[in-house]
Amino acid sequence: MTTVRLTTHAGQRLRQRGMRESDLAFILANGTDVGRGVIITEHDTANIEREARNLIETAHNLKDKLLVVNRDVAITTFHADRRQHRRLCRAA
Repeated sequence: MTTVRLTTHAGQRLRQRGMRESDLAFILANGTDVGRGVIITEHDTANIEREARNLIETAHNLKDKLLVVNRDVAITTFHADRRQHRRLCRAA
């Protein structure tokens, strides 16, 4: 299940419960199909937390790494020093 259409009733319940349509997309993408619907289980939550930690670790590992791109072609990559970092961010 990737997308759903909302009935008028479901839209009303969504608003009453303070949920957004993006919450539904998140549940559909990350939850467990239980036949009658999709639920975020404790196991799903643990998987999401693990993926988030991995993403954060990757971001820290790639901090200040520059990928030089021309159109759709990767030209080179290197670690930008402070001076390069300031110059690149100022020019952006």
